[in-house]
Amino acid sequence: MSKNTYRVGLVGTGGIARAHGKACQLADSAELAAICDVSEAALAGFGEQFDVSPENRYLSLDEMLATENLDIAVICTWGAYHAETGIQIAQSRQVQAILCEKPFTSTAAEAEAFVGAAAENGVLVTEAFKFRHHPMHLKAKELIDAGAIGEFMTLRSTFCTGGGGGGPETRRPEANWRFNKAKGGGSIYDLGCYCIHHARFMFDAEPIRVSGASQAGLEVDDAAYLLLVFPGNRTAQIS
Repeated sequence: MSKNTYRVGLVGTGGIARAHGKACQLADSAELAAICDVSEAALAGFGEQFDVSPENRYLSLDEMLATENLDIAVICTWGAYHAETGIQIAQSRQVQAILCEKPFTSTAAEAEAFVGAAAENGVLVTEAFKFRHHPMHLKAKELIDAGAIGEFMTLRSTFCTGGGGGGPETRRPEANWRFNKAKGGGSIYDLGCYCIHHARFMFDAEPIRVSGASQAGLEVDDAAYLLLVFPGNRTAQIS
């Protein structure tokens, strides 16, 4: 991919899509060309906020892909729909690249199918791990690799969120997707993926043993505690 401006289409117009919309506005090399959602009201609100014309708002993903001559599709749906959406986009062969919000998929089998569809159709696909590219993370990795802190043996990584605030009623499956199993909620999928990715990046290795415990909510894990053991008896403590 090499051009001055990339035409971007967003699939899903919820909370995280607004971060991508703002990024498109700030980036000289990106144009927010089109948006897609199953809700007309959501499309209207997002379109007004980010200056996407009504003719570039779609209820049908296939129609957006066939019409808009996009370079990049960004998947911002609930996590449970990432795989089927990504495969649909890849098989359309209407984009050059797919940026998928985390969690990438709900299962390893879905991830393999998604990546396989992208490879078969010549589409670049990557997960939106923004902290992977944060200057502080990159500097820490640089110092570790240079031996500046000595032998790197243990990493602790914590990621938490208020879960929407407003009291216990906002932590129910019907009120917040983060606590809804069918939509891909749960602390490990939603937050722990960052910590696990961080550990694998810093150690530049895959764990050889994993153990853990979780605090169960109504449908998903509200909290989780993991111990990842890497080659050389190096460990990552994740919560």
